[in-house]
Amino acid sequence: MDSGFYSKGNITGTYLSWHLNDYMKDSTVIKSDGKGMKVTWFDNGNISSAGYVVNGTKKYGTWKYYHKNGQLSSKETYKNEVLRSKFYFDENGEIVLDTTNRDRNAAFLGGKKAWDKYVQSQLYFPQGYNIINGDKAVVVVSFTINEKGKVEEIEVTTPFYPEFDIIAKKAIIKSPDWLPCISHNRKVKYRVQQPIIFDQSGY
Repeated sequence: MDSGFYSKGNITGTYLSWHLNDYMKDSTVIKSDGKGMKVTWFDNGNISSAGYVVNGTKKYGTWKYYHKNGQLSSKETYKNEVLRSKFYFDENGEIVLDTTNRDRNAAFLGGKKAWDKYVQSQLYFPQGYNIINGDKAVVVVSFTINEKGKVEEIEVTTPFYPEFDIIAKKAIIKSPDWLPCISHNRKVKYRVQQPIIFDQSGY
């Protein structure tokens, strides 16, 4: 998943991480003076971003971000971690005159209330089971919203009991499409951790 060296809580030397399909995700190299460079990739092997950092993580100088098809999406200049200028480009490489920040996290159509309603509509308490010393059980499912808004990379990260875990995972598998995450003028993956609560008093 990842490998790196730290000193007093800060990355020093080389830090690497990988996507679930084993493609490189992140490569960061920090010198002893705190300056370094960070490069990230999409899970198809294309570059996602590249730029300079100081004091371990703070951006400085020119940073470039890319669409998943390899085209430049944004060219940004930083000074003391503050964005000073930016230029946007579409997926065909043409400059975009409107550089209004449209960044957002992935979102379910209708918002959180609609998402909670959907999840509850998929849940049921498995027959033959009874929770002792309480009424509720929690299963945490982690999943990714990809660049097209589809759910993928689903895993139960905090299990409770197999029958409950299966029901929780199926609820996520059946999810309708989401609005994808937008970061630096391009669509990117977004990781979600969803607690799913089984309340036997409500069934």
